[in-house]
Amino acid sequence: MNTQVIDLTSEESSSTQRLTSFEASTEAAAVTPDTSGDAALAERLARKESARAKPNGDAPDTSGDADLAAKLSGSGPADTSDDAALAARLAGQADRTAGDAAYAARLAARDARTEGDAALARRLAARDARTEGDAALARRLAGADDAKRRRVEPAPVAALASIRRLLGADPADLARPDEAVRLYPQPDGWSCGYRCLQTLVFALRRAGAEYGTALASAGLAEPGGVASVSAVQAAVERGWTRGFDPTGAQQTRDRLRGRFPFVGSREWIGCCEACVALRSAGVRADVRGFDGRRDGLAARRLVTYLADYFKNVVGVGSDDVWGASCLPPALVCFGGHNRCVVGVSRDRLVLLDPKWREPRLQCMAPADLARHARQWECLVVRPGVATRPLPTEPGDPA
Repeated sequence: MNTQVIDLTSEESSSTQRLTSFEASTEAAAVTPDTSGDAALAERLARKESARAKPNGDAPDTSGDADLAAKLSGSGPADTSDDAALAARLAGQADRTAGDAAYAARLAARDARTEGDAALARRLAARDARTEGDAALARRLAGADDAKRRRVEPAPVAALASIRRLLGADPADLARPDEAVRLYPQPDGWSCGYRCLQTLVFALRRAGAEYGTALASAGLAEPGGVASVSAVQAAVERGWTRGFDPTGAQQTRDRLRGRFPFVGSREWIGCCEACVALRSAGVRADVRGFDGRRDGLAARRLVTYLADYFKNVVGVGSDDVWGASCLPPALVCFGGHNRCVVGVSRDRLVLLDPKWREPRLQCMAPADLARHARQWECLVVRPGVATRPLPTEPGDPA
């Protein structure tokens, strides 16, 4: 019997070698990428470069690339008809835009002119409104409420008899007669000059019929009484028109500045305006000023001047002497206020102030006058109604 021995060792070695070879090939395949595609690509690129290098060979068609390059570079021929049409349309649009801008500028200029006209119209309307307001104010002041003002004005009060009693035993040269002197109180802060003139006009009416006639003809007297404030203003205005005191007339108009007329205004008056009204009626009124700024004795000279008037010694033996039965009061203005002087007592002026509602006793010596003001103006009336034209300047003797 034959026995077969199998060499297990050699077979195991062979198997081991095959396994090792398989693992090595597998590992290499996993590590090394497949570059067959890249090689093919490289080959095709090489063939393309070779074909380009051949002078007589078939070249690739690159006309499309050349046309594209020419278009992109602008060097090649191109169809510019569309561009020209587009440019023409753009130019037309620009022309239309410029025309629209010019039209808009004309409209803006027209609007500006319209706005300017509207602003001018507003200014003119405002000016007209102010003018109308001034005119309305002038109408009201001229007498629209004159009746109401007359109703609230205090009634005149007999004054001289009360003052005489208040003087007692003090010697005094006073106006006369007592019943001819009345206090006309002012209900406001501006009409003192008018009230003093009313006091004087009332006294002159008692001096004789000729005075009443002359005063009535000038609008200063009314039946049974004296003229109102607006009537006094009208008399002053007529005196200015006739040429009396042209300087004072111009000064008053300058103060009013044309806003409203003098008649009906609240413009105050002094001795010069009272003189204009009286001289326009033919009454011989004289005005004299005393300036303490230049003359340290001016206040004393004023008292002496009025003392001579009330002693009735001015022009003794001439027509300047009032009779024993009549002597009108005088007017004095200083410190922006008018007062009546009804006499002189112990070198003091005996005053009647329109600010009062009832008569009082107020006497002012030269020192008192100097403490109140540095300038004084006074008016006195000479007897008789003038039959000849009187001087137009208040400071010239009548």
